Amino acid sequence: MRYRTAHLLTAVACAALLGYAYYLEYVKYLDPCPLCMVQRLVFYVLGALFLVSGLHSAGRGGRVVYGASQVAFGGLGIATAA
Repeated sequence: MRYRTAHLLTAVACAALLGYAYYLEYVKYLDPCPLCMVQRLVFYVLGALFLVSGLHSAGRGGRVVYGASQVAFGGLGIATAA
């Protein structure tokens, strides 16, 4: 799978997860806990990073910067959940 396609699909997955979270909140009337709110913020940032990196035709250096920032925010989400 190509780099840009994989990143765009990952951005769509982040949007789907956020959409499901809002569905549970506003349709099923479930109140989000503080952990859920932090995880939503992480998914917003990750989705934006994946979207930008998928749309931007970056070279090798840009891919390293995008990848490092995506790993950092993914690690933040993992650390928060742990």
